[in-house]
Amino acid sequence: MTDMRLKYQAGFTLIELLVVIGIIAMIASVAVIQFQGYRTRLRDVQRERNMKEVQKALELYVTSKRVFPEVSNTILTGTDGVSAMLIDAGAIPVVQADPLNSGAFVYTYDSQTGKTYTISYTLETDSIPGKSKGPQVITP
Repeated sequence: MTDMRLKYQAGFTLIELLVVIGIIAMIASVAVIQFQGYRTRLRDVQRERNMKEVQKALELYVTSKRVFPEVSNTILTGTDGVSAMLIDAGAIPVVQADPLNSGAFVYTYDSQTGKTYTISYTLETDSIPGKSKGPQVITP
């Protein structure tokens, strides 16, 4: 009789297994939510890095050409006219597009006269020190 009881007590009950699965599911859902936040902040960091590179490239370009590229409201994709001018001038090896590159999340360049320029882009979060979530504008 005692041998049969030992055979049946050797495993986990269904309730114990369900509790463990529930705990693992909760931990996984928290991890996924945290991961999404990290990805969003990482995209904003990438945007800031891209904008600094484009600014440096524009400064190199204006040093050699004496004017900024004269193009009205173009989206910087890496294959657009402004990107081609910067690359051809040797100011930058490649112009990166916005990590999402759709909707409000694009880089826009505008220079009517070649004397100044405006670059617009949008941040998804307020994780960049000194910058808030939403539209950003860069001028020389």
